[in-house]
Amino acid sequence: MSYTVRFCNVNDPYLRYLIVCVDKTWGSPGCQAWTGDWVYVGSAPPGACVTSPPFTASKILTAVTSSDAGFYYSVEFVDSQGRVVKRCDRVDRNNPCYLEVTQ
Repeated sequence: MSYTVRFCNVNDPYLRYLIVCVDKTWGSPGCQAWTGDWVYVGSAPPGACVTSPPFTASKILTAVTSSDAGFYYSVEFVDSQGRVVKRCDRVDRNNPCYLEVTQ
């Protein structure tokens, strides 16, 4: 099954990296400052959302942002049926959101 990741700006006024990594955890090669399988650089006003393209993972999907210092995003993993399968409310560079994928 494929998943998209919806990043919604909660309170961040700055330009940030939004990152999705497939089958990698934050800090591992290919999923670190600021690289991943999908990287979006932009700023949106609080309340605005950005959605990644769909990804298929065999083990885990990682979503993280470059925000810090009390600025953060909420993240939703959405399956190919449009269902939110996991939500994380305070995602920043120190608090990635992980979705463990079961086959």
